[in-house]
Amino acid sequence: MKTFLKPGTNWSDAAIAIRDDELFLEILTRITLVCGTAGFDGTQFKNLLADEFSIQVNKTSRN
Repeated sequence: MKTFLKPGTNWSDAAIAIRDDELFLEILTRITLVCGTAGFDGTQFKNLLADEFSIQVNKTSRN
């Protein structure tokens, strides 16, 4: 199995893996966004990201 975390690996390598391999595992990413000052709660912002940009958010907070 090839890792995409080692130095020298680039997006071209990942694109080849997506195209040619039978299995591709994403690297889990966590991003914390504070959206309250923009006038959204977590659920509203989650729905905006999903509806407008097809971005999946797995967990939100009301804060």
